[in-house]
Amino acid sequence: MRIAVVEHHSKPALGVLGRVFEAAGAHVDTFWGEKGEKVPTSPSHDALVILGGAMNAKDDQRCPYFPDLLKTIRNYEADDRPVLGICLGAQLIARSYGAELKLAGDVEFGYQDIAPTQHASDDPVFEVLENELPMFQWHTDHYKLPSNATRLATNENYPNQAFRIGKTTYACQFHFEADRPLVEGWIETHNDMCDLAPGYEKWLPNQFKDFEQGSIEFCEGFGKRWLELID
Repeated sequence: MRIAVVEHHSKPALGVLGRVFEAAGAHVDTFWGEKGEKVPTSPSHDALVILGGAMNAKDDQRCPYFPDLLKTIRNYEADDRPVLGICLGAQLIARSYGAELKLAGDVEFGYQDIAPTQHASDDPVFEVLENELPMFQWHTDHYKLPSNATRLATNENYPNQAFRIGKTTYACQFHFEADRPLVEGWIETHNDMCDLAPGYEKWLPNQFKDFEQGSIEFCEGFGKRWLELID
């Protein structure tokens, strides 16, 4: 199986999900849009992953490849090829289906509780989230639920933490792919965002100790289920 991954960071950011793909024997082709690489608009791979980034999902001036990426998302969904968006990727999926984006809201940083909705229990991928679970967050932007979407996870701060469109397109606001090394790399390159969570140096290490393993186990289960959607 071949997976197209759209990256927005300066370094690889698949994290735990990348290890799941590797264990399954998947071949990953990475497209670095902000470095000028063209993002294919036709379904050129078996599946598509759109990762997070520091830009907002409406910033077409900084990221002129965004309009093509919106088409890519819709074309993969129309062809029933799995799509997965994480954080910025989820916001781009929401935008691609006409949902209103909400920029510069309250910050969610660190591990936050994520609860499954009633629809998660009968979803072929999200049924692995049986109970509320802390997941890593780092965002101020969010979105309204697209009109054709099914909400799969929520919390008190931002209600649309995860949703599905059609049979195979999934969007997650939270970073379930993140482990401690990945987050520490983000912190090194995005210190300005860390200013939104003063004092994190004291409490974030304890959160990793308490919650990282549960998030990793969720990612492993979610990743395997999502890969099973590939024909």
